[in-house]
Amino acid sequence: MIASREWETGPKRFTGDSLHEAERGGSAFFMYNPKERCPRPPCPLHGFRARMAGPRPRDERVRMAKTESFDVTTGVDLMEVENAVNQAQKEIGQRYDFKGLKVLMELKKADHLVNLEAPDDMKLNAMWEMLLGKLVRRQVPVKNCQRGLVQKAGGDRVRQEIKLVSGLDIETCRKIVKIIKEAKLKKVQAAIEADKVRVSSPSRDELQDTIALLKGQEFEVDLQFGNYR
Repeated sequence: MIASREWETGPKRFTGDSLHEAERGGSAFFMYNPKERCPRPPCPLHGFRARMAGPRPRDERVRMAKTESFDVTTGVDLMEVENAVNQAQKEIGQRYDFKGLKVLMELKKADHLVNLEAPDDMKLNAMWEMLLGKLVRRQVPVKNCQRGLVQKAGGDRVRQEIKLVSGLDIETCRKIVKIIKEAKLKKVQAAIEADKVRVSSPSRDELQDTIALLKGQEFEVDLQFGNYR
C-alpha cells in the first residue's frame, strides 16, 4: 500500500488506497506529481481518465475437475436381525420337537452377537437353520452372520455365538485396494479409512466400473457401496 502518497485530481485528492481501488476495476482521474518520489511509474495518461484493468474473467480461470467418490463397507441392519430372532423364537415355541426343551436364542446388540444354546448339536443346528431362513427373508446378508465354534455349556448342553460383522477388517480393506490398483483403472484412487475404503475419481463411469469389478470378486463378507458424493 502507498498510504502516505497522494495523487492530485480535479476536484479532490486521491491517496494511494484510492489508486488501488481504481486498479480493482474502477476508474480514477488523477495526475502524477513529479515532485513526489513514487515506487510506481507514472501513469502515461496524464490528465485523462484511465480505466484500470479489472480481474481476469471467470471463464479464463483454471478450473479443477470435480471429484466424486463412494465408500466400500459392510454391516447388518440390527433391527432386521432383531425381527428375525423374534420370528425364529416364535417358531421354536410352536415346534413339536422343541416342546419342553430349554433352549436360548438371544440377540446382544451392543456386542453384535446372537447367542444360541440347546441340549445337543442337532437342536443347535435346527435353531440356526430356522434363524437363517428368517434372516434371508429379511434380506440380512448371511455372509455377515458368521458362526463360531460350538462350545460346552454345562452337562450335555452346547452353545454357539453368531458374530454379526459390522465394518471391514484391515485385511479385507487391503484386498480391496490391491484389486483396484491391479485393475489399473485410470484416475481411480482407493484409500483405507478405519473400517471402510474410500474410492474416488473424476469419472463417474470409472466409479461404476470399480463397483462392478468388486462385485465380481469373492469376499468373506457382503460388500456394500454407499455415501456417494
